[in-house]
Formats: sequence, C-alpha cells, structure tokens
Amino acid sequence: MKGPTVRRALLYERVRSSRVRCLLCERRCLIPEGSTGFCKTRMNIGGELYTLVYGDINAISANPIEKG
Repeated sequence: MKGPTVRRALLYERVRSSRVRCLLCERRCLIPEGSTGFCKTRMNIGGELYTLVYGDINAISANPIEKG
C-alpha cells in the first residue's frame, strides 16, 4: 500500500511474530498483519505499523475578522 498519506507510524511496538501493538491511544490495539486498529487509521503492513492518514486535514473552520 503506497500513497501520499501512508507513512510509517512512530508509537507502536512489535509483540508476537507479525503482530504489533499501537501505543497512540489508551485502547492499545493489538493488530495482526494486514489489519487496522479500532480507529481504522493505522495498519499493520509486514509487521510494521503505518498511518494511513498522514498529513490529512482533520478540522477546518472559518474565523472571520469581524466578530460582533
């Protein structure tokens, strides 16, 4: 899987064989190879955790200067 938003993740550890444990949130998902965690934004690819949404905008809002 390749693309501009797929990057190797930082917060994870290898557990058993090809499983990894995501350490980003309190859920501590144990992710088998080829699967995603609960949030569906991180995937185990070849025994390494990758983020699938690197650099994506997650919030946007209009903030006008004139506030009355």
